[in-house]
Amino acid sequence: MKIFKIAYKVASAISFAIVVIAIIASLWLHFYKSDRSLINPYVFALNHGNLVTDQEYDLIYSFDSGSNFQGDHLEYYCIQLEKFEFQNPREDEWVYGPEENDIFKRARKLVASEGNMSECFGESVASNSEDVAAKIWSLDIRRKHIEGARVILFHKPTKRLLYVSSHDTYGQA
Repeated sequence: MKIFKIAYKVASAISFAIVVIAIIASLWLHFYKSDRSLINPYVFALNHGNLVTDQEYDLIYSFDSGSNFQGDHLEYYCIQLEKFEFQNPREDEWVYGPEENDIFKRARKLVASEGNMSECFGESVASNSEDVAAKIWSLDIRRKHIEGARVILFHKPTKRLLYVSSHDTYGQA
């Protein structure tokens, strides 16, 4: 009987430790900021877009939700650029609208909505207009909806860049 008491106490201690570790891991994932936050995250967005970082730029606004266990997150930056020049020019990396591909049209619309594009570029600008270039870095697509996207939009008249990285397990319609 004494051995059962000891086994019960050991099992209880292990269970308690697992619960505490799960809670700490959950909080850490929720508030975790990647190594990008230790450096200038706007330089990261410029590098991600293959844009010259040796220029004047200003942050207009930003948001970073952090992530959860499923990896759901929303992060965006609106950046005023001095110039729209590439570090290493590559063909078809940036595409000005109107976009022909339906998935890419939907991706542009999704990130424009998630990143508050109207605040960055102005109310009258459409995400698929001829003045907006897009670099669609990656899309996570599940059958009929886009679950995640990493897209950068550039508005030529204002010289503003909108970097959006998002993932939503429950998806957008």
